[in-house]
Amino acid sequence: MGERLRRARREAGLTQDQLASRVGRKKNWLSDIERGRRGIDVHTLQRIAGLTGHSIEFFTNPAFSEKRRDELLRPVTREDWRLIYADQPDRAAAHASLDEAFRRAQQMLADAGAGAGPGDRGDGGAGDGGTGGGASDAAAGDAGDASG
Repeated sequence: MGERLRRARREAGLTQDQLASRVGRKKNWLSDIERGRRGIDVHTLQRIAGLTGHSIEFFTNPAFSEKRRDELLRPVTREDWRLIYADQPDRAAAHASLDEAFRRAQQMLADAGAGAGPGDRGDGGAGDGGTGGGASDAAAGDAGDASG
């Protein structure tokens, strides 16, 4: 955790003294944590996470990566997009539809890479006699509306 704390502090442009004082501690306390000589309580870690712009998972999960951070920050549901574009419902719908189509395309590529044939998906795609409709067709229509 110490290495990640040091990295986050530096990325935030803070010295040990500055960060420590913002959480009500001394510089040597922070230095000990960064060197792995001392632990940290969850409440102080939460404050540091907020001050440095990172999630607590960044500090506590060794497997945390930039990709994981992006996944956590990316809008996922139609409701997420509706909240982001509260005053622009058409734009929210377009983004949500495009995201759904993109996720489906990623899954199709992953399935193709794993050796699954187009008729093996069972998801209503064109390969199994389905229409292939849904969000991808809506996305094409919405995308035209959003750009026009």
